[in-house]
Amino acid sequence: MDCSFIKNISDPSIKTILLCGCGGGFDFTHSSILIPLLKKLEKKLIFASFSFTEQNLLPPNSKLYYQFKNEISKCHIVKSDKSWDDQRIEKIEAPEVHFIKVLNQNYPKEDHFIYSMTATYYNTKMLKELYEKIINDNQIDAIIAIDGGSDSLMKGNEHFLGSIVEDSVTISAISNIKLKRIKQKILGCIGMGCDRFHGVSDASTFRAISELKRNDGFLGGIIIETNHEGYKLYKKIVDETNTKQEFHSIIANSVVASVEGSNIVPQAIQKRVSPEMEFWPLMGIFWFFNCEKVYERSEICKIIENEEDPVQAIDKYRKSIKILPMENLPKTNFPEYHF
Repeated sequence: MDCSFIKNISDPSIKTILLCGCGGGFDFTHSSILIPLLKKLEKKLIFASFSFTEQNLLPPNSKLYYQFKNEISKCHIVKSDKSWDDQRIEKIEAPEVHFIKVLNQNYPKEDHFIYSMTATYYNTKMLKELYEKIINDNQIDAIIAIDGGSDSLMKGNEHFLGSIVEDSVTISAISNIKLKRIKQKILGCIGMGCDRFHGVSDASTFRAISELKRNDGFLGGIIIETNHEGYKLYKKIVDETNTKQEFHSIIANSVVASVEGSNIVPQAIQKRVSPEMEFWPLMGIFWFFNCEKVYERSEICKIIENEEDPVQAIDKYRKSIKILPMENLPKTNFPEYHF
């Protein structure tokens, strides 16, 4: 029984797919779980990072693809660079390099590349403009944005929103792309519960999923198992990144721990999280949503879509509304029942 996501993306008219990170950091790396599946469906894959990698710290062979008038917001094409492949890159967060290296090792007949952009230098209008160019240059038919965690599902009035700025910019930008050739706009979330580290309530996440289900915005999910080809590829990328740079992904390492049934904080992130951090099986499930339905539900995405500074726009909006109290799961204060 295939989920709606697989049915939708299996459409034979969809030949080329853009896989992009949703909210900065390592989000784009989670797309590797889907790569073997999409390759079996004979889809051509184009990657975009939208990470926190500074563009001046990319490998020497990176080529400038696009630059905005402010000269800070740039996009480079990153390929594997042998001068970087075998060294540990201290103090630099550049997961694009490790991602491409492992892809080339796994699929040696293909020369992979990724569009790299620094998420903090973009607003909705800029990202929309860049993605429209990438779409036209590569004849892209569908977009899958990947979020590590679930803060991308927040509406805007929750007690804490996590790191929602970059997520909202991505969802708003993609939803406002009106090119006729785009047949699917999908948001994929993995690492459900990891955003507790950023204060996001699981109750808020589950409410969002329920509301999206009611509005035909939920596209099902895939439970990740250790024997899945996609997980094996993902694990290689996580291990390579952990080895080659000192800044490690909380969500990626939490997903690995969850899929493998561990309840112990992985060594790679012990310096970044509390030893009491809890892992649960939901972290190892890929959840899929109609991106435009997520946009419609979100107040934040609509607030920022025409703003030059999304951070200020969100702050102003939050000060003007009633914020929900903190919600916790599981709820255990039920009345006593007698059977």
